[in-house]
Amino acid sequence: MAEPTRLNASRQTDCAACALKANCCPGQPARKVPRSVHEAAREAVRRLANSPEYVQSRRERKKVEMLFAHLKRILRLNRLRLRGPSGAKDEFLLAAIAQNLRKVAKSVDRSRLVPCPWDHSRNERKARTSEPASPDSRRVTSTADRRDLAKILPSSTSSTESADSGHW
Repeated sequence: MAEPTRLNASRQTDCAACALKANCCPGQPARKVPRSVHEAAREAVRRLANSPEYVQSRRERKKVEMLFAHLKRILRLNRLRLRGPSGAKDEFLLAAIAQNLRKVAKSVDRSRLVPCPWDHSRNERKARTSEPASPDSRRVTSTADRRDLAKILPSSTSSTESADSGHW
């Protein structure tokens, strides 16, 4: 669909006095320039595009757009699965919580974290990089680990006996 244009024509007296008339509009009494009806709005936007306020707005908009792109692509929120406004609100709220938790997790200084005694993924990573994993790599070996696990696990005779024996 063609954009609506307006034909701007200069006055014949202006063109007759111009030294560039032979190059500009040969064979015509005056020059006619087609111009979009929206060109005034475009010029106003071009003037605003160089302002510091526009640069700040573009920077902030980029952050928001990146969050929405992450929601759609990574968290697969391109389509809401719950019905109604309340379902959409709940689903979007959960996605926003997930994004905020990811942001908090990235800001945590991992060097200051204390490893959990029951988290064996760290031991497994060490075993994979240094030597082949042994079948006893998931066993709790230190006394401190046993005590910590005894506090966490429900107190029953079977769990304390297995904690004392060192086998799970």
